[in-house]
Amino acid sequence: MASVETRVERGRGANAVPKTVYRVVWYDPHSHTKERMKFDDEDKAGRFKDLLERCGHRLDRAAEVMANIDSQAPALSDVIERHISELTGVKDATRDQYRRDAKLHINPHLGNKPIDVVDRSDIKRWLNKLDEDGDLATKSIANVHGLLSAVFKTAMLEYKLVRENPCAGIRLPSSSLPFEATFLTYGEFNILLNHVPERVKPVLHTFARTGLRWGELAALEVGDVDLLSPTPYLRVTKAVKRYRGKFYIGPPKTPRSVRTISFPESLVAILAPLVVGRGPSEILFTAAKGGRLRHSNFSRMYWKPAIKAATALHTKGGVPIPSRMRITKMPRIHDLRHTHASWMIAEGVDLMTVQRRLGHESITTTVDRYGHMVPDQLVKAALAAEKSFLAELAALPTADDPMENFVIY
Repeated sequence: MASVETRVERGRGANAVPKTVYRVVWYDPHSHTKERMKFDDEDKAGRFKDLLERCGHRLDRAAEVMANIDSQAPALSDVIERHISELTGVKDATRDQYRRDAKLHINPHLGNKPIDVVDRSDIKRWLNKLDEDGDLATKSIANVHGLLSAVFKTAMLEYKLVRENPCAGIRLPSSSLPFEATFLTYGEFNILLNHVPERVKPVLHTFARTGLRWGELAALEVGDVDLLSPTPYLRVTKAVKRYRGKFYIGPPKTPRSVRTISFPESLVAILAPLVVGRGPSEILFTAAKGGRLRHSNFSRMYWKPAIKAATALHTKGGVPIPSRMRITKMPRIHDLRHTHASWMIAEGVDLMTVQRRLGHESITTTVDRYGHMVPDQLVKAALAAEKSFLAELAALPTADDPMENFVIY
């Protein structure tokens, strides 16, 4: 623990006036020595003591601490809050998410530092710490870094608090782990279906055959489904969302998520009992006691018991279950969306179509997640390049071509 000692110094010379000084005393664990630093201002000494304790009493960081003390700029956490409060064109839920990210992942590391003191080394150490802790996925780290970068950009261009953005141009941590998803085969999906009640099967069928997100499926109404069209389809225009503990209906995740999804005739027979004779504004899939489906309840009541039963090695009576009647995977509900993508790719559907069907904003997302499942696309690309090259080669003039020696200047 550091401490502040108050002393009176008489000064030198016959006319010297005694003055009060404040000496911060601490033990440096790096140099293993007792260190002291003197201040004329009690408040500055107190702030130095507090900041010194936050950096582990290390003398090698005293210069950094002194810079913090001398700065007159507001703390980074205060600037973050101002930036979030003044954002335009964002929903309250988004604003709350930014505040949570700042509270959990930025402020504990950098929030107390004056904004004009934070440099590129601080940002790099912060990013490496987030990566080492392992609490955030690579994409989430990128999102938090993006928020902080936007704060510095605002502080530079609007608030005039800094001269540059220390977040700019820094390479973000990249995960060596592949995209985490579990893909079910048709057989594995059917085994899973055998372990859910009949009223739940239409939900899983729709998931696996359309690739909807949970919130999109839970928001479906009878009027969103057209079973009489030559190509049956459903229209995604909304999604169930949560804000401050309450559920509401809002737009889908991205603009591209507003889409029309066709589905096979086999799904028509499954959905018909839920559509025929009902009003267009009625909820398509309802919970056991009415109302919209809730992810947590659905998982607890149906999904987890089904996974447990489908992966069991023995019946309750101790009889071994043949391997052909069980699965070895532990999929999440969301993995039915990935399963749908894998089924399309297995049937030769191109990634651009997969992107549009899943409602991905960028084709990059689709390629990153499912590109490894279509290695033949690489072969096709190589063959296409070769074909183009040979065509251009064939178009070149031959020795007998009268244009051979014609040169354009």
